[in-house]
Amino acid sequence: MTPLSDRDRAVSAAIEEARLRRDISQAAMAKALRMEPSALSRRLRGQLRWSHPMIVAAAKVLNVPVSSLMRSRGVPVAEAAACFVDDGWLT
Repeated sequence: MTPLSDRDRAVSAAIEEARLRRDISQAAMAKALRMEPSALSRRLRGQLRWSHPMIVAAAKVLNVPVSSLMRSRGVPVAEAAACFVDDGWLT
C-alpha cells in the first residue's frame, strides 16, 4: 500500500473537523456514505485515501462546500465534482 501524502492526510483532517463541528457520529456518517464504519474510521484517521467521489459525497453529508475539503489536494473543485454528477453521487 502506498503511503498517504500530506495532502491526503489534510483532506482526512478537514473531513473529520467538519464532522465533529456538525456533531455527526461516525456511525451515521458511515451509513450516509454507504461504507463500513471501520473503513470510515481508517479514512478519518488518515490511513486510507479518500477518492474524489467520496470527498464529494462527504461534503454533501456534512453540508459543506467541496472546496473546503479538497482545497488541500490541489484538485480543481469544479472538475472533480463534475466527474461524479453522472455517477449518482450527488443525487
